[in-house]
Amino acid sequence: MTDVASSGFGTPWAHTRTYSNQQKVDFDRGNGWNWNPVNLPYFGQSTLAGAALTLYSNLYNLRYFYLNTTTNTYSPQFGDLSTLVHLAGPKQFRLTESDGTVLLFHDLTHSSRPGGLVSMTSPGGTVLSVTQESGNRIVELQRSVTTGGVTSAESFLYGYITTGELAGHFESCTARRRISASDPWENVTRVVYSYYSSSDPSGSLADLQTATKQTWQSGAWVDTGTDYYRYHKAGDAKGAAHDLKFVCGPESFVRLSAAVGDPFTASDAQVSLYADYYYEYDSNDRVSLERVFSGSMTVTYSYLRNPRYPVIIGGSSSSAITSADYNVWIFKTTETNPDGSQRITFANFAGQTMLSVLKASATSTDQWCRFYRYDAQGRQKWVAQPSAVTGYDEAYDDLLHFVPLTGNYEFLRDNDGLIQVTEYY
Repeated sequence: MTDVASSGFGTPWAHTRTYSNQQKVDFDRGNGWNWNPVNLPYFGQSTLAGAALTLYSNLYNLRYFYLNTTTNTYSPQFGDLSTLVHLAGPKQFRLTESDGTVLLFHDLTHSSRPGGLVSMTSPGGTVLSVTQESGNRIVELQRSVTTGGVTSAESFLYGYITTGELAGHFESCTARRRISASDPWENVTRVVYSYYSSSDPSGSLADLQTATKQTWQSGAWVDTGTDYYRYHKAGDAKGAAHDLKFVCGPESFVRLSAAVGDPFTASDAQVSLYADYYYEYDSNDRVSLERVFSGSMTVTYSYLRNPRYPVIIGGSSSSAITSADYNVWIFKTTETNPDGSQRITFANFAGQTMLSVLKASATSTDQWCRFYRYDAQGRQKWVAQPSAVTGYDEAYDDLLHFVPLTGNYEFLRDNDGLIQVTEYY
């Protein structure tokens, strides 16, 4: 969810949030429980077997780095083409992306913001820097460009709640610009956040309640849309504390408000008639049911783990997996759509898709299978399209049953269909 964005000064930047309740523990980085500000990335110790560091940005695409303790150098995993170097002098990490973008982060010894973002330099040389920070908070980021001797600048200013039980949470993010260093800052857009208190029935303390976007018009802020959220609470039968329950986008929020007057006191039954999304969860906090478009369509999810690689009781999320082979399936997810069709996904220990199956129904023998194979570094090596895949058997760890004696797969056509092969230097 992008709340504030700017595409100027050579490189787009935004305050964007992603939600995930599937991290090792619930987290709160200032935007409410389990909401992660994507554009304020940071490094942390990795929980994935074989990785030393994890770059947390988009929680649906975490990036992992292996540390060679002999050479004290880092290597990206899963085909990531970036370069990570530890700078001992300033005690920083320097991450160089494949397009030339360079990001600097505090290293993990920093006293207040370990692993936190310091700056981002675009391939064209525009620098986005943290110009103010207070404790573990980023207060402001700025970037500038000089043309004809005039330096224009752009600022992203964060406001924080300073008192009460919600102190330390984002209150707002404001995009501002000025034409030259001598000019005052001019407001452009902002987002204002509200959170649930400890006594609210529709969320737990510090759950994000609303995100209201505004534009600066004629010397005043004007609302342009509000995103509204409700959550399950501790003890709920269909979810745990901080699990997202209802999502109302700006249009749905307007319709809900018009229908009930005060949307914040409306019952869940009333909200369900207007919400864009509604979620229920299983005992492992995974989504088991999703209703969309005001409840008019229902999607269900079920999950299975490879019985040959069971969870180790008391183990961490990484040690609980007893195979680090990229071509062994660990997780199976079945998505059943409103029309009865199913999408079945098998993934390896790192969450990479090994096999995607589309079926007309749960009992249908008609299926379209797409198979992925990885090399020893977790890089995608093959994509076998449905025209090449004849089926699968989850009794085999690799699903298509590779036969070493012949060098072939049982469920892969030898002389027919499309297989796309990627080679790496």
